[in-house]
Amino acid sequence: MIKLNLLPDSYKNRHKIRAKRLMLLVIVLLLVAGVSFWTFYSYIELMQKEGEYKSLLGEYKVIEKKASDAEKVRKELNNYKQQVLLLVKLVEDQPLLSRILNDLGTYIPDDTWIVNFSYSKGKGFSIKGYALSGVSPAKFVEDFSKSQYIKEIKLEDSQRDGDLYVFSISGKFSF
Repeated sequence: MIKLNLLPDSYKNRHKIRAKRLMLLVIVLLLVAGVSFWTFYSYIELMQKEGEYKSLLGEYKVIEKKASDAEKVRKELNNYKQQVLLLVKLVEDQPLLSRILNDLGTYIPDDTWIVNFSYSKGKGFSIKGYALSGVSPAKFVEDFSKSQYIKEIKLEDSQRDGDLYVFSISGKFSF
């Protein structure tokens, strides 16, 4: 038996061409589906990363503000330290006489005032003043003797003059 095919060659390979076309179509569809899936997955991942970025940006701004506040406090602290060091230096560099006068002002009673304060190096000092009570000059001598700069002090004279008491004090410095 002889088979004779009177159909053209293209008809004979037609089912092969259809299979190739179908296979090409499936591959193209798979590629489109893969690209679509990858694009969708990338978009979701991008949205998550954007959310994380916004969250971290908010935290960064809070930390940056706190750091700025801390820097301000640090600058103020350094400023205060410099002021304290300056005050300590001023007190240490303060002449001895001004320290003595400061102690004098600290120990003098409220109802007592000084009209004359004189001193000579090596000879000592003398104070003349007035008080409203007879006890105040003695209290002043007792309190002023507690000063670290006073070696010896004594009440030389205290007399009543009308409503006031006139007194004189003498002493020596400890330097």
